[in-house]
Amino acid sequence: MEDIPGKPVNVSSVDIGKNSIVLTWKPPIERNGIVLKYTITYMFKERVCRGLGGYTSKYLPVNSTSYTLMDSIYPHWNYSIWINASNSVGTGNVSDTVDISTIEERPSSDIDSISSAMVTSTNATIKWSDPCYLNGILTAYFVELNTTVGESRGFDEWKIDRRNIVLYGLLPFRNYSVRVKAANSAGNGTYNASHRFQTDIDVPDSPSDVTTGDVTCCSIEVRWKRALNFTGPTQYTVIATDYHNTSIEFINTTHVGWWTDELANTSVVLGLDQFWRYSIKVIAETTYGNLTYRHYSTPVIITTAEDRPGKVQNLNVTAEKDLQKPRKLYVSWDPPIERDLNGIIVHYEIYCTNGNQTIVTTPSYRSLIIPLSIDSVTNVTVQVRAETSVGLGEHEESTVEVDPRSKAGISAPNLIPAIVGGLSAAVVVIAIVAVFVYTKRTNRVCFSAKTVESGQIGKEIEISELATEYVFKTGTILLAAFPDHVEKMHKDSNLLFAVAFKVKKRCRSCIVYCSSYRNSTFIFSGRLFICNLFIYKL
Repeated sequence: MEDIPGKPVNVSSVDIGKNSIVLTWKPPIERNGIVLKYTITYMFKERVCRGLGGYTSKYLPVNSTSYTLMDSIYPHWNYSIWINASNSVGTGNVSDTVDISTIEERPSSDIDSISSAMVTSTNATIKWSDPCYLNGILTAYFVELNTTVGESRGFDEWKIDRRNIVLYGLLPFRNYSVRVKAANSAGNGTYNASHRFQTDIDVPDSPSDVTTGDVTCCSIEVRWKRALNFTGPTQYTVIATDYHNTSIEFINTTHVGWWTDELANTSVVLGLDQFWRYSIKVIAETTYGNLTYRHYSTPVIITTAEDRPGKVQNLNVTAEKDLQKPRKLYVSWDPPIERDLNGIIVHYEIYCTNGNQTIVTTPSYRSLIIPLSIDSVTNVTVQVRAETSVGLGEHEESTVEVDPRSKAGISAPNLIPAIVGGLSAAVVVIAIVAVFVYTKRTNRVCFSAKTVESGQIGKEIEISELATEYVFKTGTILLAAFPDHVEKMHKDSNLLFAVAFKVKKRCRSCIVYCSSYRNSTFIFSGRLFICNLFIYKL
C-alpha cells in the first residue's frame, strides 16, 4: 500500500555562482510509491538597498534530482534550502536543510549619497554611504577628487577603509568634485555620481613691491606686484594719507578680479595737493558671501610733482612818510602758506607800477626798498609773486598812496661804467708797477726824485704848476654822480700821464717812483700834484 515518500537525501550544491546555485540530491530511501515531483524550497532575506529585508521563501516544483536556482539569487547572499518529494498519496518529509552563500561580485556603482562638511579655504570633510548593494564584504573605498585650475584639470585618488575622509591642501575659492567607489574581493566598483563643493575664500596676498608710475602735481599712479595666489574675488583699495594731517585721505578702488590674471596691479589716485607728501598703502580685500579678508601693504612715502606756487602772504607795502627823505616804498612779504608752496621757491618777482620796475630776488630776501620817481600818479601798486621750477604763481598786490610833495627817489645806479673804470685803473697800476720794477733792475732812470742837472742839457727842467685840485679834490660824491666822476677822473689822469711822458722825453736821467693806491702825487722838479687814483713822484 502506498504512503507518502521519505525525505530526499544528499542534498548539495555542485556549483555556486554569484547569481545561481546548482543543486543535486537523491530520491528518498523510502519512496512508498512513485515519486511524481520534488519541491525545492529556499528561504532568504529580501534584498533592499543598503540593508536587509524580511525573510521570504520561494517554491520550485521540479521533476528531476538536480536544478539550477536563478530566481532571486543575489551575489554574496545567504540561502537556506530544503527539498521534499511527492507521490500520489501526498508530500513527504523535507530533506535536511542546506545553507548556501553565493559568491561575491563587485559592488554596485551607486554611491551617490556623498556630502561635504566643515569646508574651509584649504580643507573639507567628505562623507558617503555604502553602495546600495555591497555584493560582498567591502575591503576599501576609492575617493577621486577633481579640480579645474585655470585651463588645467587634475585629480587625486585615495584608498581608504572608512566612509569619510578629510581633504587637506585644497586651494581657496575653488570648485571641486568628488566621487567614491567601493571595492571587495571580487574587484572594484565603478565611479558614478559626483558631489561638487566650493572651498571658502582666504586672506589675499599682501600687495608687494609698491612703486609709482606717472606722478604729476595732483595725481599718483601706484603700482604693485600682481598676486601669485588667487584666494577669491579680490579688489584693491589705494589710500593716500596726508603725511602732515592723517585725517585727510584720498581713496581709489579697483575692479574686482575673479581670477589671477584679472587681479589689478595699478591704480591712480587723483585730487592730491601739489608737491605734498603722502603715505601710500594698498589694501587687498577678498570678499564673498559673509566672509571678508584684508591684507595691507607696507606704506611708502611719495611726494607729488611741483606746480606753480600760490599767493604770497602778508604783503605789506608802505610809502616813506618823511617829506625830507627821497620818495620810496618799503615792501615785505611772507612765502605762500606751506600747502600752497607747490614746490621749492627759487625766486620772488616784484613789479612796481612806478616806472614799471620789475625786481627779482632770491628766496632768502623777502623785503626790499623801491625808489620812486616823480610822476603825476599818486597811487602806486606793487605786485609780488613767487616762482618755482615750474613757473611763476599768481600775484598778490597792494596799492599805496604816495605824497606828491615828497622828494624824488634816487634810482638805483648803473654800476657798469664804474666797474669798467675800476678795471682800467687796475690795468694802469699793473703797468706802472712793471715799469718801476724794470727800471730798478736795469739801473735806468727816467725821472729824478728831486731837481736834476743834466750834463747834456745843462739846465733845470721845470714843469709849470698844474691846477688839478678842481678835478682831483676829495670829498663826498653822490652815488648817482659817481660814474660821471670816475669818467672825468680818468680823462684828467690821462692828461697828467701825457705831461709826465713829455718830461721823460726831455730828461732821460729822471727817476719815476709810484706808490700809494689811494691818492696819486706827481712831483715835477719838486712840485707835487695830487690825483685820486695814484701817486707819482718825479
